[in-house]
Amino acid sequence: MSSLSIVGGCVRQVSWLGVATLGIALLLFQGTVASAEDTLSARIEAARGSLRPLTDEDVAAAKADLQSALDRLNDQLTRNGDEIRDGWRLYLRWEEIDAQVAAPSPNLAVLVEVRDSMRRRHPGLELPAFQNLRAELTAFIGLMTYAQVPDQVGAYNALLDQL
Repeated sequence: MSSLSIVGGCVRQVSWLGVATLGIALLLFQGTVASAEDTLSARIEAARGSLRPLTDEDVAAAKADLQSALDRLNDQLTRNGDEIRDGWRLYLRWEEIDAQVAAPSPNLAVLVEVRDSMRRRHPGLELPAFQNLRAELTAFIGLMTYAQVPDQVGAYNALLDQL
């Protein structure tokens, strides 16, 4: 059985079978959404037990990764001559970065400023050694920010509760 409908000035024949198929598809879609919500809930609950608080070893490893990125960039800059190396080291506030990496409680605001200065469109900052340093700074800043949270597991669970 079918009926006629007017769509955009055109007369079209609509099949009741087509309408029924569309209705069934919508019902199935609703079931998929409910299933996705159940899956998300299950994943959230599974994630609750997965967090391991950061350790001193995690911080040391992140510092080592950052120092390695600094060393690689310094080696590359040194190959380009003292004047170029010194100019980039001044721009990147190299001595401040070194001091913060060595500090037991680094001043993250300094590292954020340096990292953000590496996002500008200065020629050279697109080179892999600079991008690697920026990525390691970002990772280190994130890790150290999280390391400062007194109850890491509680904070993580609170975030999961908000989902």
